Amino acid sequence: MSELNGVLLVDKPSDITSHDVVHKVRKHFQTKYVGHAGTLDPLATGLMVILLGEATKLSNYLLEGDKAYECEIELGKTTDTLDITGNVLSTNTQFVPFDTVAEKASQLEGSFEWDIPMYSAKKVGGKKLYELAREDKSLAEIPKKQMTFYSVKILSYDFPYLKVSLHCSKGSFIRSWADELGKSLGVGACLSGLRRIYSAPYKIDQSTALTDLADLGTSYIPLERCLDSWPKLEVSGLDKHLITNGQVSQSLKARLKVVNQYYSDVDKLRFRIESKDKKLLAIIEAEPHSNYKLLRVFRA
Repeated sequence: MSELNGVLLVDKPSDITSHDVVHKVRKHFQTKYVGHAGTLDPLATGLMVILLGEATKLSNYLLEGDKAYECEIELGKTTDTLDITGNVLSTNTQFVPFDTVAEKASQLEGSFEWDIPMYSAKKVGGKKLYELAREDKSLAEIPKKQMTFYSVKILSYDFPYLKVSLHCSKGSFIRSWADELGKSLGVGACLSGLRRIYSAPYKIDQSTALTDLADLGTSYIPLERCLDSWPKLEVSGLDKHLITNGQVSQSLKARLKVVNQYYSDVDKLRFRIESKDKKLLAIIEAEPHSNYKLLRVFRA
């Protein structure tokens, strides 16, 4: 099989880790250059953006996008992990009317600064929070993170189970949202199911199952199409030679400056630099005072 350089969209099944998904993809395609743009817990299913070959260099940029999920929440139960895999801390069988649930859910749209779940991979003092939690070590202050949630929609409600779809910003914890909903309802709650349906700019219906890797179809996006939404410039000759060797020519800087003027409202304007035959050569970020930072160079 020829070397693949691009994004592979996989529909992760439950009860396996994200590392397992990467391992299976690596084994199937017999390549060591495999990464991802965002993990999913073993409990979760849905869209994982797998990076193959040169596309592993895009990890930081594909991680930045918003995500969307369909989640199931069990009302009346809290756990130490904020989901059903943890130890139960409390139960409450008090029925909550649909109108109350809908009202409180709508109030959890927006940006919030919440505690990062103790059972997460966030590092404090060189150790992941879940490692500290498993060692039963307490922290003087739990780190907080700004999380943004929007487009919250109730899909179904059959007490105690609530199904919700929502969008969120990079790094937001759906477990935290479920926990906060439980607190606002006064009965507690934990996440009982999770499915990622969107990871900007990709959708779950583009993905393939791990058992269908022989027939990729729309699930594979070659490197040249991975940054379609970015402004682009084509280069050839000396400009191409220099960029592939990690240098930005003066003529390319002049062209970037002209294009940059049309995006004055963008904080971090990034360009993809292509060859005449549409091969992705590099990505560049515009900096203040007409300076440009070469972020990545790709094998031509």
